[in-house]
Amino acid sequence: MEPYPLSVRKRIIEKYQSGLDTQDIAEDYGYCLAGMRRVWQRFRETGSMVPRPRNSGRKPRFDAAALEQLRLEVGRSRCARRLARSHAGECAGGEAGFYR
Repeated sequence: MEPYPLSVRKRIIEKYQSGLDTQDIAEDYGYCLAGMRRVWQRFRETGSMVPRPRNSGRKPRFDAAALEQLRLEVGRSRCARRLARSHAGECAGGEAGFYR
């Protein structure tokens, strides 16, 4: 869902400041109650009318260097498993399905 335009956010905040309740404001604009409350809450908590950035969710646990290291380790692990499987048939007396 797209954030409410800044002009609408400003009018919502002005209506809250004039004493109107959430239900009345939502009916005036045809928006949901939760959306009105979030605009007001953000303004009270931060003093900003600007919507939160879209990437404000959970932060990644790995930085770029750690992620590359993880990719390398996974690649090595896959290669090691493939190598083990290819030799498993020879080591298990020719039973190719031994390690499946």
